[in-house]
Amino acid sequence: MDRSSVLANLFDEKTVKILEKLLLKKDIFYLRELSKESGVSLATTYRIVQKLLTMGLAEKTQHGKFTIYKLKRNSLVFTEIYNIIVGQEVDPIEYLQKTLKETLPKQPILLYILNDGNKVFIIGDVPAIITAQLSSKIHEKTGTKLELLAVSSDQFSKMQEMGLISAGKAINIH
Repeated sequence: MDRSSVLANLFDEKTVKILEKLLLKKDIFYLRELSKESGVSLATTYRIVQKLLTMGLAEKTQHGKFTIYKLKRNSLVFTEIYNIIVGQEVDPIEYLQKTLKETLPKQPILLYILNDGNKVFIIGDVPAIITAQLSSKIHEKTGTKLELLAVSSDQFSKMQEMGLISAGKAINIH
C-alpha cells in the first residue's frame, strides 16, 4: 500500500488529494485550478484551503475580484505536512544526478546549471527522449520544472565561445 492510500485511509481522502497537488506547487495557486487538478469539487477545495490558511500553511491576497493564494514554504507547518504527505523534500538537481547515474551508468556526463537553477545543460551523449522523460520525472517528484537541454561537449564549447551561455556551475556525474 503506497503512502497516499495509507494517508487517505487515516484522513479525509479529498484533503490528501488537495495537499498532494498543493505541496508540489512552487508559486501562487488559484482555487479553481487546484480543484481541477485534484478532482475535488470547488466548494470542498475552498473549505480545505480555509483550514490551511488557519493553520498558517498558506496566505491569501485579494487583487480586485481575484483571490490569489500562496504557500508559506518557509513555515514549520509546511515542512511538517510536506514530510507527512510527500516524504522528505527532494532537491531537483540531486534527483537529476541520481537518475542520470542509474539510467546511463557508464556514460561520461557533465551538468552545467545556469545561475537561476532551473536551466540545465546535460553535456554528453544523452538521447533527447531520456531528457524529456527526466524533465517529466523531476517535475512529478519535486514539483520543480527544470529546463533540460542535452548537448555534446563540442556544441557546449561552441555555445560558450558565442556567448550564449551565462554564468553557472558545472557538476561532473561520472
